[in-house]
Amino acid sequence: MDWSLVLKVVPLLGIPGLVGAWVWGGLGGAVPPAPMVARAIHHRLLRWRGRPVADVKAGQYHLILCGLDGDDVREGTLRLLQHALDPTEYPMLHVTLAGRRIRRDPQDRERVAAAAAADRALRDYRADLVLWGEVVKQGDSMRLFLRGAGKQETQVLVFDKGLAKERPDAALGTVVCAVALSQVAPVTQEAGRYLAARLWPVVGRLEALLRDPRLIQEAERGALHHALGAALSVIGNQAGDEAALRWAVAAYDAALGERTRNRVPLDWAATQNKLGAALSTLGERGDDAARRRAVAAFGAALEERTRDRVPLAWATTQNNFGNALRTLGECGDEAALRRAVAAFEAALEERTRDRVPLDWATTQNYRGNALRTLGERGDDAALRRAVAAYEAALEVFRQFDAPAYVGMAERNLARASLPPG
Repeated sequence: MDWSLVLKVVPLLGIPGLVGAWVWGGLGGAVPPAPMVARAIHHRLLRWRGRPVADVKAGQYHLILCGLDGDDVREGTLRLLQHALDPTEYPMLHVTLAGRRIRRDPQDRERVAAAAAADRALRDYRADLVLWGEVVKQGDSMRLFLRGAGKQETQVLVFDKGLAKERPDAALGTVVCAVALSQVAPVTQEAGRYLAARLWPVVGRLEALLRDPRLIQEAERGALHHALGAALSVIGNQAGDEAALRWAVAAYDAALGERTRNRVPLDWAATQNKLGAALSTLGERGDDAARRRAVAAFGAALEERTRDRVPLAWATTQNNFGNALRTLGECGDEAALRRAVAAFEAALEERTRDRVPLDWATTQNYRGNALRTLGERGDDAALRRAVAAYEAALEVFRQFDAPAYVGMAERNLARASLPPG
């Protein structure tokens, strides 16, 4: 800590204000704990001076850890988490303790406000990933939330604090690292291959943990299998490694054996959704059985991820369901194509332009793909609807200056504007 910087803020806050924040933070009041107050002041001064908050080296991904709700005044659980992500074990991550806390609102079932706060933190710290969470006193467990820059879905991890404290650099660090890296969105093919290479050592650590039942409590095995599937899915997608994708499918299947529908229905649905995504990629590469399994996996997820219960997660899964049906439909199943259009239109009921504009545009683009295929088979009305969907998506992609998405939608629009055949 650069205390000379902290002291320079005293004239701005006044000694009573600074001491008051410190004391109330120490007493566990609404103001954050004293170390967090000091970090917040330090980071704000760095930004004011135009200096980066963290010295992130080439090849590293910047992960910021926010304060945890329910942590003790010394931030013991946050420090445990920082220790679990030992830089000698996980050199691909640069971890920064943030000077802020993202609070959970029990009324916000889908953590929309928390996700918005996380996105602000990602921008403020120029980070790739942000982690926040809570220490649940009943049972003394940790519930962690992890979000990547540009990602629209927040990942949830639950750990027993006592077990993590006994071996912080085993399961806790490995799972957090695997899920964190699976949320990084590389912008180039080269970066994708690089990330895949970085993930293989993490996969090896997860495998070692899963092979030795003495290291892992049965309740945690589902989280490890899910993390393994997430890491392997990234490798399979970005490096074109079909074997890794099939391994990911096996990992998700194993996770479903631990994360049962009766015990943890929403976790079960989240794993079904991830399983469907891995199977969809295999289906796009020609595996017809994987296409059909993907449709079934997304359909199963929707039985628990209902619109009333988790509307945005339901919309995300409807979008994925639509893509799986579209892939099936492109192989000749017209009924699947029409079901795909219906799934995309259902997703758009919650993925509205005002609420989540980029998600709305992405779903419009996918809807256009399904409609264009119907148009190419002689449905002129569907082709006109495809053009309208691409134009709507393009408007938003241009508004948000997303060149890769703009190029994709422009190519799709050009194809839809040509006479079929």
